[in-house]
Amino acid sequence: MEEACKCVGVDFSSGYRWIRRWNRQGYEGIRNHYNGGRPTALTEQELEQLREVLTSKQVWTTWEVRVLIKELFGKRVCENTAREHIKT
Repeated sequence: MEEACKCVGVDFSSGYRWIRRWNRQGYEGIRNHYNGGRPTALTEQELEQLREVLTSKQVWTTWEVRVLIKELFGKRVCENTAREHIKT
């Protein structure tokens, strides 16, 4: 578990939480669900630029994406937001 968490850039508590959700609900338990909340901190133009940069490498960790967003745009995003940007 610890090695898998390091590979995808999440903390161990998130990894164990995902396992519990998977065991209870299968894929539906780990699928992201929109729960409202704050809109994205990035503009459409910044999102497009981020997508272009993300294509430069095949695998990104959430930590790397968070650092990248901070360096490129001076904005902080949470782990879940970074993960969503990796998927798109």
